[in-house]
Amino acid sequence: MKIFSQNSIQPRHTWVLLVLFGLDQWLKYLAVHGTQTHIGPVWFKFFPNRGLVFSVPIDPTFGTFIVAAATGVILALLVYSLWRSQKIDLGLALMSTGAVSNLIDRVRFGYVVDWAYFGRWWPIFNLGDVLVAIGVLLYLGRRL
Repeated sequence: MKIFSQNSIQPRHTWVLLVLFGLDQWLKYLAVHGTQTHIGPVWFKFFPNRGLVFSVPIDPTFGTFIVAAATGVILALLVYSLWRSQKIDLGLALMSTGAVSNLIDRVRFGYVVDWAYFGRWWPIFNLGDVLVAIGVLLYLGRRL
């Protein structure tokens, strides 16, 4: 069963994206409800993020607007990509999965739930942030 091919994902395999979305939301649920632990240098702990991806500071209201607008653009590109090629661009799919998950947090809580902490030398983040970052790299990597 081939799920990924040439930076795209077959529409019938979108379950992989749903699993990633569900995992991100589940980990956030655990963090919000007080689960704390550490594995090596990584701390799993709840951090409310009123900024942008990887905790880049911004006004919360403006941040919600920016995230909603960016998510809308990503979803529009995803639909266009699917319509044009009958395949889902992997970069856009990962970006949209992470962006929608983080947008749900913003609408629901007024902030994004971050939980991965490596200490002062690295931004606090969540799986949604990672999906967005990998998606951007894949998307731009195909176009540069």
